[in-house]
Amino acid sequence: IRQKLEVVCSTSHSITDNMTDETVQFVLTPQYLQCLSKSKESSPLLTSIARLRRESEIKILAKSHEETKLATTLQNLMSQYSEEDHYSSDNMNYNRIHDSLLERLQNSWNLERGSNAAKELEIINKYLQRYHDGDESNDISNNSLLKLAEDRLHALINDHDPFWVEPLHRLSMVYYLQGRLEEAQQFEEWVLSVKPWHIPALSNLVRIAEAQKNAPLAIQWASRRLPNVYSNGGHRRIAWFQGALQQARTMLAEDEERTQRRRDIMLLSLNNNNLFNNKSLNDDKQQQRNSRFEKNDKDLSWQ
Repeated sequence: IRQKLEVVCSTSHSITDNMTDETVQFVLTPQYLQCLSKSKESSPLLTSIARLRRESEIKILAKSHEETKLATTLQNLMSQYSEEDHYSSDNMNYNRIHDSLLERLQNSWNLERGSNAAKELEIINKYLQRYHDGDESNDISNNSLLKLAEDRLHALINDHDPFWVEPLHRLSMVYYLQGRLEEAQQFEEWVLSVKPWHIPALSNLVRIAEAQKNAPLAIQWASRRLPNVYSNGGHRRIAWFQGALQQARTMLAEDEERTQRRRDIMLLSLNNNNLFNNKSLNDDKQQQRNSRFEKNDKDLSWQ
């Protein structure tokens, strides 16, 4: 109950204080995330800083949408004049836009809980990079790197909250590399429930479904990914950005409404408490006056 209240109240302090290991592990289970996803009221209050970061993320999506429309128009114009070389040149334009988009979004997501948390993510990324760069035949070294990354990700999630999805996305990647495919899938699905436009999570879910040999599920997730450069002349890519932009704006509006509703409830509760305290204070004062009058009456009773 305490953990759920801290998630609802969006506390920035560690939720591991004065807790047993068993309780901490409960926070990190997919079952707990499923419980959170069933209730929209479980998301944290939208602070001023969080709102600014969400608005910045929306601006990145909007700019990428406009850049994609411009690149698609350029591609269609060039295709009318040169059918031989326009694919390679436009592919470079699209790759530049795609890389720039991912870099801007990734920086925005990494900094959602401050610079210190982002530095910890960078350390974990180095563990994963060393795993990919190393010799996979050396099972001991690779397993040790994954275990180090897993432990630090668990600590990072406990220090913040599950609504910062970057540690959970990387934890899903670790589970995928460890062969824990069901857990990896559940964590990535939670990431998408918070950020449906999370491009790396969508790609990772395709890999997980392929590893599970679940072709229909892999096709389903692949259909939600950022479309290919030349898919339907770039129009599917434009439609994807437009849908992501609409989702981001709708979710921000819903969070603002939810936050205002909670603040109204808290203000009402505070006002009720003040009224009760004032009434109690007035009752005490009246009781004191009555007792003083009674005492005076007794003092004058001899007359």
